[in-house]
Amino acid sequence: MVKPEDLLNINYYKKEPFSGSDTSMRYYIRKKTVEEEDVLEAFVYPQPYSFEATPDEEKVSKEFAFSNDGLAQLADWLNEMHVNYE
Repeated sequence: MVKPEDLLNINYYKKEPFSGSDTSMRYYIRKKTVEEEDVLEAFVYPQPYSFEATPDEEKVSKEFAFSNDGLAQLADWLNEMHVNYE
């Protein structure tokens, strides 16, 4: 289970993407600018490869508000997506 505090502080994403895993599911989170507004873009994909080595068709993505509330919603989404990778 992924908790919002596992995903670091929102300020971290201003400079760096973040990747992690939960059993057989990997995830990758980065800041993205859409129409001059920053959002969090999250991807989930199967183990064992890195984000870059995983084919795009195996990745599922979703965007969230660039805020602490957005991070909490992102954590909930990761937990929902986890059932697809058990």
